[in-house]
Amino acid sequence: MREMSAREALRVGENFAAHVAAIIVGAALMVAGLGMGVTVILLPVGVPLGLVGLGAFCWGIWGFGEARRRREAGPPS
Repeated sequence: MREMSAREALRVGENFAAHVAAIIVGAALMVAGLGMGVTVILLPVGVPLGLVGLGAFCWGIWGFGEARRRREAGPPS
């Protein structure tokens, strides 16, 4: 097993921070969308906002696109 370089460690840390931020922002957007959806006047704004929040939250949890980038990069050298 090889050691992780500083560049790889930085990339992993940035990736982790981006996912945590997406989870927090996504949850906040879903709550805001739910709050807006309760009022009939803000319903047209609340539904798309909640769906955007759901998308950000799901990306933060599962990280769509990560495997594709790894496949395109090829095997580690």
